[in-house]
Amino acid sequence: MKILKFTLIAIGMFLCAYGMITDQVSVTAPYILLTVGVAFVINGMNEFKNRNTYALTLFFSAGFVLVVGVYILLSS
Repeated sequence: MKILKFTLIAIGMFLCAYGMITDQVSVTAPYILLTVGVAFVINGMNEFKNRNTYALTLFFSAGFVLVVGVYILLSS
């Protein structure tokens, strides 16, 4: 799980850097949001396994970020 989380974070950072360098942030933004949302879900599962109340906040924020990412992706 840690490897997957760090891989998703690295992909998100690469997409951010690529979007800023090429000045196409509007193209890469939905993909950045999707990778961050999945990373939040994975982090939420880890926190839920540890019985931490922070997991619920992570799941709600992941749901919001994923919905916004899919909405932007479909409206483009």
